[in-house]
Amino acid sequence: MAAACAALALGGCRDRKPPPDPGQAPPAPGAPARVDVTLRLPDQPPWNADDTLTVTLQNNSAAAVPAAVLELFVQAPVTAPVDSSAASRPETVVVDSSGTRLRFAVGALATGQTIEVRQAIHTPPAPAPPAAPPVAVPGQPAPPAPRRRAAAPPARTDTATRFVVRATLLGADGTPLAPPVTDTLRMRPGSAVTVGGCGNVKDVVVTRYGIGPVRVGMPVTALRTACPEARDTTWKGPEGATETGILVMPGGRQVLAMTAGPTVERIVIDQAGLKTAAGAGVGSRVGDLRASFGRMCAGAAERQVAVWFPNQPGISFGLDTVATKGWTPARMDADSVPDTVSVGRMWVRGGSDDCPARPGEGTR
Repeated sequence: MAAACAALALGGCRDRKPPPDPGQAPPAPGAPARVDVTLRLPDQPPWNADDTLTVTLQNNSAAAVPAAVLELFVQAPVTAPVDSSAASRPETVVVDSSGTRLRFAVGALATGQTIEVRQAIHTPPAPAPPAAPPVAVPGQPAPPAPRRRAAAPPARTDTATRFVVRATLLGADGTPLAPPVTDTLRMRPGSAVTVGGCGNVKDVVVTRYGIGPVRVGMPVTALRTACPEARDTTWKGPEGATETGILVMPGGRQVLAMTAGPTVERIVIDQAGLKTAAGAGVGSRVGDLRASFGRMCAGAAERQVAVWFPNQPGISFGLDTVATKGWTPARMDADSVPDTVSVGRMWVRGGSDDCPARPGEGTR
């Protein structure tokens, strides 16, 4: 029992130190911790977006750890949405002026066992840009000169675009089981969603006309005015030609506005979170779409099987490419699409639809 207490070093054993084992040398200074903690951060995520923090715990000691608690600290007011792919859920989430603290009940760690804790986070909105200096106007009194400030203090670490992230493994009594592991979360340069940008629009809904302020058919200049965070992008299309688009973030969710000349031709959604008024979005099942919209058409769009509905015109739903791999046009009959296949992307394109339709129609 004394040896077990020495191995675990938990609170109830600290006051009863066993005699040293003459056949075992004392641990050397800087010896590895009983539990190795590895922290992995997203690589320069954008503001106002979803990403994941990952902590790996590995018990490399000869003794089991009966109960462990992981504390994760982020020096920013991030939100922690539920990650359906994660095995762990935070027991508590506390957000205050210093940042965000999450606690996970890891439980027992057997010798040699490795546990991975994944937590989805939503990064904070970009900070407001600095106020512009006063400008002199002809014919009016000059603006007051700014006050002279004392000598600038020594340079400090930038905490406006980078945040400390710390993972600490604790025993059931709060005793650290390993030294804290610290890293820095750096935000992507140029990714700021400025005040008034599309990322700050609330309660956006996917419609046949667009998503919030992002509209099919709108001039590109109007899109850039409505969404100052807009970023240009290019890629190779199915025929090898270079296509152009603009990445914008209505409601904080990134979408692609595909352009044709000076206007937005259609909008592509490939991330969960944005939905129609009926709740349809990336991740929905075909059975749910049928229940909501009734009669369904099917065809091919951008090397992907797509479905669309007369009762939900102007929107196409691209199906999971793994589920539809190898499908031929003969199998694209709407009735042959299983209810269990899920939506992998959506196209907002405007217009109206009808059924029945030949493969490829209605997916403009």
